Amino acid sequence: MPVDVGAVDHIIQQLKAKITERRQQEHLDFCPRDAHAHHHGIVTAEFTVASDLPAPLRVGLFATPKTYPAYIRFSNAGGEDHDADVDFRGMAIKVLGVEGERALPPLLPEDERTTQDFHLVNCPVFFAENPERMVTFLRIRADIRKARRERRWPRYWRLKIELAQRFPRTLQAGIVWNPLQVAYFSQTPYRWGSESVVKYQARPRRPGWPLSGSSNPIRIVVVEGVAFVCRRIRAVDYLRLAMARMIEQGHDILFDFLIQRQTDPLDMPIDDPTRLWDERRSAFIPVATIRIPARANRDFRSPTQMKLAEDMCFSPWHALQSHAPLGSVNEARREVYRRMAEYRHAKNGVHYTEPTRTVGV
Repeated sequence: MPVDVGAVDHIIQQLKAKITERRQQEHLDFCPRDAHAHHHGIVTAEFTVASDLPAPLRVGLFATPKTYPAYIRFSNAGGEDHDADVDFRGMAIKVLGVEGERALPPLLPEDERTTQDFHLVNCPVFFAENPERMVTFLRIRADIRKARRERRWPRYWRLKIELAQRFPRTLQAGIVWNPLQVAYFSQTPYRWGSESVVKYQARPRRPGWPLSGSSNPIRIVVVEGVAFVCRRIRAVDYLRLAMARMIEQGHDILFDFLIQRQTDPLDMPIDDPTRLWDERRSAFIPVATIRIPARANRDFRSPTQMKLAEDMCFSPWHALQSHAPLGSVNEARREVYRRMAEYRHAKNGVHYTEPTRTVGV
């Protein structure tokens, strides 16, 4: 489906306004990301393609059994600065040394030519059906921020209710204990060669337990019949601390990387990422393993790594043609991600170039 250029431009304008507002309010001396701004850290990893894949699954990056170096950045998807704030959580994977025809031809010398990025969030579905709905979402979010800034609480709660009613998927956001112990999903679909369409999942080998007990960091607030999850006071960066504690135990962290194949175009649409693809009709299939070596990542909180996590650029369009993004939301992301990354790097004086190997840890 063609993407409305006006909607894309409006999304970019809204995101730039959000960044400007945050810089002014927090007196920041740098330009933050528009989304996934608050990161828990970036780690080095090994992305190993399974050796026993059946022939139909041997496509692109997964055509040949091989272990690739990778970076993985964990973050609060909505950019909340306090880790106990209700938010989705993000896992951005950048696999290095991936040769092959690109989804987009490089436009500049520093464009990513040998990387494959995977954008994942700890929710299997997206909150908006299309870019036009994203414009509406961003407008309401901007009004909510303004009402909170002006302490107009009745209007604030009315807008919160409107957002929840018009975008009910946002109510699925919550609290997690540890970014290394939750599953992440691509939400949007991607090519799998010339004949198949898939979604991705990264599933931890050691999943975390549901929140329970008196130390539960959340409370429920009900306003006009709509339940909102609110945080209790915890350490601002408790998710980064949880990652550090797990890595310091000395055990490597493992994720299985899986695909879910589209088996019914009507029930598993490409152009509506708010629709859940039924796992009973198409189960996730493991195709690779992600290993985060504990020894190599003990210093992931160093200033060098923190800056790397801030500067590194991820996009679903950093991809092979055989894994090209599909659907109108991904089409909008192509231009939004590129222009917002250029804007942020220009403001920060960063000349970003494609990584060719993992460094720093």
